[in-house]
Amino acid sequence: MSTDTVEKNSGFLSTYMSGHTDTLVAYVLYYGKVRESLSTAKMTSIDQNRMNLSYQTPESSKWNEISVEFDPPLSGYEEVKPRLMQMKADAEEGLGMAKAPRLTTFELKLSTFRALPFLVILLVLSLAPYQEYTFTKEKFPPAIQPAIPALNLTSQTLTHVRQALPFTPNTAIVLWSTIGIIHASFALLVGFFSYHRQTGFKLGAAWVLSALFLSFPAVLDFRSHIQASRINSIRKNN
Repeated sequence: MSTDTVEKNSGFLSTYMSGHTDTLVAYVLYYGKVRESLSTAKMTSIDQNRMNLSYQTPESSKWNEISVEFDPPLSGYEEVKPRLMQMKADAEEGLGMAKAPRLTTFELKLSTFRALPFLVILLVLSLAPYQEYTFTKEKFPPAIQPAIPALNLTSQTLTHVRQALPFTPNTAIVLWSTIGIIHASFALLVGFFSYHRQTGFKLGAAWVLSALFLSFPAVLDFRSHIQASRINSIRKNN
């Protein structure tokens, strides 16, 4: 559906949200950064870029207005409900109105492994000799000796590639140290939120190891599962 259908359904959405005053109050307090006590709130309009809210305080009958931007903008009408539910979860957790739901799922998307071939190639190049090395028959049992010519050809090819890049031993150390720090940082971050989400040892370890070996793509999967758990929690409570 096109984005203009959000505006066409603005009146319906505003009426529907009038039955969820607690959610609208959470939007005003969290996204509008309003520090006053509120008596009520309502949605006046919504489009693909923002929703406009009005609220009252106990001390005044005057309606005050704020605008909450959607980042990123809504792609269509079908995205309104899941986005508003996600924003509700964020607001209620941020305001301490709702306890963070427990994370009980683990699944990695196929696209999460897209960087794995690069890391394998990098590892092979790192382990390859920087200076040409020739395998001899004396170092291998008879059953493997027929494969020695292929091993030597592979070794020489990898060595030439390392020298052509150039991919020196020092370069490999710096590169792997940087990768290790980045991956370890993501793993620690996932570990912290796994503890916060009460995943338990096995599930938490699975997410931490995923972040350690697959880095940021695994963190994105972890984040999507957290968002799904929050939305499911809201559905159960409404």
